[in-house]
Amino acid sequence: MHLIVSFSWTSTDNMLTISCTTTLHRSDPAPLTLCLMPEFDLIHDTRFCPPERNILREIYVSANGQEWTKSGLWLDEYESHCNWYGVECNKKHNTVKLELYSNGLSGTLNPNISNLGLLEVLDLSDNDIKGSIPTEIGLLSNLNYLRLSYNLFVGNETNFGNNLKNLELIQLHGNRLSGSIPSLDLSFVEHSSFIADCGNPSDFDESLLCEECTMCCNAQGYCYPQEDTDIQALGFDDYVHFTWFFFACIFGITCAMAMTSFIYDKCRIRYAPRESIRRLTEPGRDTKYALDMIGDDSVYQFFLGKSWSGWFIVLATIFSQMWMLFCLYRVQKLTCLMTALTWYTPGSALEIRMNVEIRQT
Repeated sequence: MHLIVSFSWTSTDNMLTISCTTTLHRSDPAPLTLCLMPEFDLIHDTRFCPPERNILREIYVSANGQEWTKSGLWLDEYESHCNWYGVECNKKHNTVKLELYSNGLSGTLNPNISNLGLLEVLDLSDNDIKGSIPTEIGLLSNLNYLRLSYNLFVGNETNFGNNLKNLELIQLHGNRLSGSIPSLDLSFVEHSSFIADCGNPSDFDESLLCEECTMCCNAQGYCYPQEDTDIQALGFDDYVHFTWFFFACIFGITCAMAMTSFIYDKCRIRYAPRESIRRLTEPGRDTKYALDMIGDDSVYQFFLGKSWSGWFIVLATIFSQMWMLFCLYRVQKLTCLMTALTWYTPGSALEIRMNVEIRQT
């Protein structure tokens, strides 16, 4: 901002007239310090005191800007906020991008960031920002990309509302978020579109609930796509429910076969000759046949007896076998999970960012 003063004089009838003209020419905003003083006459003039410059200043203070790795031109008295490091504006000097990833930010994230109404890209990943993620971010209706991963954010419920209709990417993993992330009512296509710490094992008793997440990360920092398994595609929640259904089917089929065999034997005895009936009703005949099929050394032979101790042994054996099958299922599930972890490892955070930037172009 420059103040131009011009003087002119005229001489008529032996009289000298001097006039002074002042022109206020705006090339830069007013000094930042002046725009913070309520007594400043132009404090409400957005041409000289852009509101977004004050908002960015508040973000700088809240995030301990004096400790940032790079803070070129931030809080410069005469420099436009559009020239500050990590800030990008449109032709009307509205902030559209704020990219300060891996820049040593700490402190907290100021809720007034929601007043950057035309913000499209917010990337504060790979820093040490603490506190909760401001729900006011949900007011940034023009936001396309939101990256807050690898910070120290905490919170039991991270709710952005349903105003982020233009959001294409959101990454919240690498924090200490718990509870749930309510639905954003959006459809994401890419595996890296919506990432959060909803994987297992988790740092908490229950992992973060995020139904819309396209990728989940666990406590070890490994991430894998959140997709329905073959069992879930069949309508089961997991293999435990499938196992119960499987055993129920076996029990039902066994009962049906037993009933069919009983009816068949009754009908065969009724219409068979007397000699055949005598052989069919011979005592111990069925038991002997069953022992031949089961084997004398099998614990299941106790099913043919009437001893309570025998039945206890065979039932305990079945229970222990089912428990071993369940443990085998858990190990197999972990093995499948480790196989899926090839999607993303802790060292590939930069790779995901590069892939997203390529997709943006």
